[in-house]
Parts: sequence; structure tokens; C-alpha cells
Amino acid sequence: MKNLTVVLFMFVSFANWAQVSIEWRFVHVVEGYDHQNKMKIYVDGQFVSETGSCTESDWCSYKMPLSKGKHTIKLVNYALYEGNWEEHTIANDYSIDVIYEKTFKMKKKHAIKLEIDIDKENTDAIEVVK
Repeated sequence: MKNLTVVLFMFVSFANWAQVSIEWRFVHVVEGYDHQNKMKIYVDGQFVSETGSCTESDWCSYKMPLSKGKHTIKLVNYALYEGNWEEHTIANDYSIDVIYEKTFKMKKKHAIKLEIDIDKENTDAIEVVK
């Protein structure tokens, strides 16, 4: 009976979680400015995680669990410049603000795919909810 209780508890716990996949890359990066970058992730206004670093022109990816239900996800991109991590924003002398924020209703899986276009000065997002 004890084992059945543990299995039921685990099933109920896992049933309340979703997986969020985040992918991003920069296009039209000027030669010599293909910085290392990473994302800081905020959920419902609270910092929850930070991705590893990768080169801006490469596809970068990160996965994390998140409880099901309605959440606001905010992604803030950071660039490594002269040994310091700084927000990738116009205020820090970059050509584009790379901050993405949206409210979602989390189900089983959620994917956010961002393509940051330096020339167009915008971020196109594709979102998939499963």
C-alpha cells in the first residue's frame, strides 16, 4: 500500500508540471559583433533561471519545468562585452532591445522560438502550445 501511495503522489505531482522550451538566435549580426549571449528568465515577475551562454548567430536552446496554469514569462537577453555581462538594450548602446514578455496558459508543453533581427530591429516570436 505504501508503494501505491508513493506512485500516486508522483503521478499527481508530475501531472501539474509543463515543460517550456526556449530557442533563440540573432540574424544579420555585423562581423566582429557576434557576442556570447544568454537569457535570464523571469516567471510572474520573479527571476527563476539563467541559460548557459552561446554565440548570438547560433541557435541557442534551454528547457525548464513550469507549473501548469497562467504565467507571465519574461526573457531578458544579456551580451558578453569586454568581460562583462550586460543587458542587450539600446540604453547599453546595442541596436535593439532584446526583452520578450508574454502571458501564457501553460499546458503540457510550450515552446518559444525567437529570431532577433538586427537589421529590422525587431524580434519575431513563434509560440507553440501542446
